[in-house]
Amino acid sequence: MTTGGADRPGHAGGDGEGDDAAEIESGRVSRPRALMREGGCACGAVRFRLRIGEGAIVDVCHCRQCRKASGAPLVAWVQVAPEDFTVTEGTPAAFASSAEGRRHFCAACGSPLFMTDIDGRSVGVMAGALDEAGDLDPVAEGWITQKLPLVGRIGHLPAFETDPPHDRHEPADEGADGAVGARCAAQTSGG
Repeated sequence: MTTGGADRPGHAGGDGEGDDAAEIESGRVSRPRALMREGGCACGAVRFRLRIGEGAIVDVCHCRQCRKASGAPLVAWVQVAPEDFTVTEGTPAAFASSAEGRRHFCAACGSPLFMTDIDGRSVGVMAGALDEAGDLDPVAEGWITQKLPLVGRIGHLPAFETDPPHDRHEPADEGADGAVGARCAAQTSGG
């Protein structure tokens, strides 16, 4: 992913205002009001705050580099101006993932958090690292030539509110600590 620039169209919020083709093509869509969001890593060592206002971009990337860096089949990004992003706690580690970009993550737990470009144009925050991201609607997908086929099939799968049955442990199978839900039990406790 390369942060910034008109090649990454999208916007923050799905309020329907400013969704004309020219704004989307330019990569900048206006918002009637700014949203403040906080986020951080899984262990809480790194926290950040961002302002999602006019000119913010929300999009989805399918490139191999984003998939490798996140361990996920796609990544949703919220891109903001550098002055609209602040690390409020901890010091993230970083590595150069390309000639143009640096990816920042928590050195303690490994959570990928955000990306910066070498020109300082924008900060691309991984939507999954936000505490709240449900009201952010991407309007574009990038790198669809590298989109994994499984992404298109997700909407046709049986859906469960928590762990699917094959990930659940019956009470007799609970560990000494009473843990249930092999992969996602921490989500129910806010972790």
